[in-house]
Order: sequence, then C-alpha cells, then structure tokens
Amino acid sequence: LFTEISQDFNPLHFDDEYARREQFDDRIIPGLLTTSFISRLIGMLLPGKQALYRSQEVTFKKPVYIGDTLVIKGTVMEKIAGKKNIIVLKTEIINQNGIVVLSGSAKVIVRK
Repeated sequence: LFTEISQDFNPLHFDDEYARREQFDDRIIPGLLTTSFISRLIGMLLPGKQALYRSQEVTFKKPVYIGDTLVIKGTVMEKIAGKKNIIVLKTEIINQNGIVVLSGSAKVIVRK
C-alpha cells in the first residue's frame, strides 16, 4: 500500500533476486516507510494533543527487511524558548538485533 501511494516502485522493494544482486540480503522496506514510524511516535505518543512535526533530519544506517521488528525511540535533547512549545528529539529506530537502522533528529511543536 505504501509503495502504491508513494509510487516508489524501486525493484529493491519488490524483487528478491534484484535486491540480492545489489548486495542486500533480501528485499528492503522503503526508507520513508521506516521514517513514518517516527510520525506515530510524535503524533500519537507524545504528551499533549497530538504534537506536530516541524522538521526531520534522518540518516539511513542499515537496511530494514520485511519481517524485521523495530523499536522507535525519541529522546528530548532540547527545548527551544519562544512563543511555540518546540522541542528537539533525537530519533532512532532499532531492529530486533539491537542495530540502529535509522538515526536523526526532529523538531516538534508540542501542543497543550
């Protein structure tokens, strides 16, 4: 469904043999699908009435494969003073082997 909506039909996401020829173990999950799990953390799990993304920086460190189990972490690193309640989160996604597959930071408006 994600690939249909995003129109990302890269064969790395659909063709096992192609992915292996490109030095992956198997098909990989689209990077922005992986990143979208951070959106749930911010919009549904932060305190307040659904915090809002302001910006996101991300580094894809390792591939994510179909069937991987992921843990999404956000750590408050900074509170920005001003009219809006903005925080900076350190973001990480970690697979079932304890490997960080994605890292970055997000600026978030925390609504009351």
